Amino acid sequence: MIDIFIAYSKKDESFALTIYNGLRGEFNIFLDSMCLAEGTDWDIKIPEAQKSSKCTIALVSESTNSSYYAREEIATAISLCRNNPNAHFIVPVYLTKINESNIPYGLRLKQSVQFE
Repeated sequence: MIDIFIAYSKKDESFALTIYNGLRGEFNIFLDSMCLAEGTDWDIKIPEAQKSSKCTIALVSESTNSSYYAREEIATAISLCRNNPNAHFIVPVYLTKINESNIPYGLRLKQSVQFE
């Protein structure tokens, strides 16, 4: 079972790697760039990993709204939380000061971390 799934825009990959490196060893973490072997069907493995995780850390920046897969992963995390709030939760991490109108739908209600 995966403890933490990291959802992020590719433009924020360096920060995703920082979180991955800081938490691995204490938690079983899924970060696509570190956990997918060459030749893996990523379109199958990534959703499976997220659905089997206990938590999604959603990295949010000004590039999130233009990142199709980051938005999809955030929507999936919200759905997992709504369907079984005791089995999955989401932690938004705001990498930059975000205008409230740019916060992805559903995240304003979640306790978050502001990182600047």
